[in-house]
Amino acid sequence: LATSLRELLGPLLRRQLELVDRRRDVFAAFLALRMRGEAMVLGRPRGAVQSGPHDHLQRLATWLRQAGVGPGELGGASPEEAAGLLMGIVWGFLVRWLHAAASERIADQCERILDLYFHGIAGPRKGSRVRRSATAMHRTESHP
Repeated sequence: LATSLRELLGPLLRRQLELVDRRRDVFAAFLALRMRGEAMVLGRPRGAVQSGPHDHLQRLATWLRQAGVGPGELGGASPEEAAGLLMGIVWGFLVRWLHAAASERIADQCERILDLYFHGIAGPRKGSRVRRSATAMHRTESHP
């Protein structure tokens, strides 16, 4: 790849999070219905096949393959596993965001989400040139 996976994934994730920020009310209603197990019928006839989390996971895994992402860039994970991990991290942030003040923007967490995805909760390995986000460093300094 001419660019890193992070450089490819960052703009895609940011665009999706900005869309969620713009439509917070719609996303909250969608999530509430999904959590209750109710089907979404937005502009579709009843009984039509609905798009679910598995469909989103498969689209992301396909995108990873089409982007030419090699096994080394995924830490040995399959594209499906890598997609599932990213979706899990994003959903965790989304649930917290829905409970935050309306002025909070989920798109502002894009770099933190990417840091967690690429480096885990403990941050980059010692000796790595990758730096943790300012938010993560602030949390580390203020909460030993």
